Amino acid sequence: MRFFDRIFYHYYSLLCQRELASRLVRAPKSLVLEGRVFFSGIGKFTIGEECVLRNGISFEGSKTGRLSIGNRVCIGNNVSISCCQEVTIGDGIAIASNSYIIDSDHAFSGGPGAPFDRLICSPVRIGKNVWIASGVSILCGSVIGDGAIIGAGAVVKGMIPANAIAVGVPAKVIKMRQ
Repeated sequence: MRFFDRIFYHYYSLLCQRELASRLVRAPKSLVLEGRVFFSGIGKFTIGEECVLRNGISFEGSKTGRLSIGNRVCIGNNVSISCCQEVTIGDGIAIASNSYIIDSDHAFSGGPGAPFDRLICSPVRIGKNVWIASGVSILCGSVIGDGAIIGAGAVVKGMIPANAIAVGVPAKVIKMRQ
């Protein structure tokens, strides 16, 4: 990496850390930022200890949204978390690159071409020690139990029980972990 690139990266990292610190309810003692992190409108944001946030992560939502990230969480590159009401991510979670978590959906009435009437928000809860593989989408109202594994490219809508392995579109449980 060239000298000026290193200086810019260092300066940008400091700006990201300041932005993050200004939005946190309580600043963790050990947080690793490995690149750019984007914020837009989240009201209450908490993050635990020993977390790693990789490059290109986007946190967005409403001013009343509550985002809670537990201890020892690793969030991969280009992950987007959209929080209208509440998103809770437990301890010991690994979220791989290009995944998407959203707690809202559009409601509409009428026939084809009818406009969206309103936004529907429903909390997303992810238990402890969950592994979310690359390219997973977790939609509003989803609950993922402790120890679950969500396979690459899955779309989660609803309940995934504890210690389940779920894959597909929509995500279906194919096996239980021992």
